[in-house]
Amino acid sequence: IYGFIFTKIFGWKVVGTIDSSIQKCVIIAVPHTSWWDFFLGIFSRAILDKEINYVAKKELFVFPFGYFFRWTGGTPLNRGVKENKVDFITQIFKR
Repeated sequence: IYGFIFTKIFGWKVVGTIDSSIQKCVIIAVPHTSWWDFFLGIFSRAILDKEINYVAKKELFVFPFGYFFRWTGGTPLNRGVKENKVDFITQIFKR
């Protein structure tokens, strides 16, 4: 069903493949221009059959939506704390 929605309704297509020898990688999707970007990411996860994780502002992870965002691979990021965001995200990928 994800493939149908992704290709027929949105008119998108997946070009290329991810080499099966790649164990971990970082894919940056920019520019983040609308809330539709999240759904395109979730559809991509299902179509590619890959575990895809992401970082989102911590405000999204409150009840009841927090369960959903974690289930889909999300990790909350506290943007207000003065900490090195690159180090924080690096620790996520080391898990």
